[in-house]
Amino acid sequence: SGSGGPVNLELARQVGVAVAGQSGYEPKAVPEEARTFDEAVRASEQLISGYTRLSADEPLRSDLITRVEFVTQTLQGWQWLLERLAHRFSAELGRLGGVEEPVETAGSALGPMSQMTPLLMGMQAGTLIGHLSKEFLTRFDIAIPREDDGQLFFLPTNIDAVAVDYGFESRPFRR
Repeated sequence: SGSGGPVNLELARQVGVAVAGQSGYEPKAVPEEARTFDEAVRASEQLISGYTRLSADEPLRSDLITRVEFVTQTLQGWQWLLERLAHRFSAELGRLGGVEEPVETAGSALGPMSQMTPLLMGMQAGTLIGHLSKEFLTRFDIAIPREDDGQLFFLPTNIDAVAVDYGFESRPFRR
């Protein structure tokens, strides 16, 4: 399976990057652009702390990422979820095939299917996350927990695309 697990994560990454890259070249954010987002995050933190009377111990850090970086970070952050889904998928395949043990250990009973499961899961995960990379605006668009550092990130290319699609001015919409 490439990574030795129930999902071929390298294949998922390659497929996800290919899907995300279909939109063309995406430049890395410049420092001035990052400052604009940082200022908006700080202003939001101050507003919220004023309403809740809770002060932030330390200002929240934010990062601007590309779609390709989104694919890589999301695969790492959602690895726990993808592996659980793969185990459930394997168990269901085994049950449908009349095998009581998991597909990973029932290799001789199911033959090539047990070897294809990580590939199928890798292609599906990569396709899904690649398409999500074109839709997400920020880390919290979907409430699926990630196993990562918890840093807030934005996808400025997608944010700008939404602003153009709806006729918003880019700078106020980013805030």
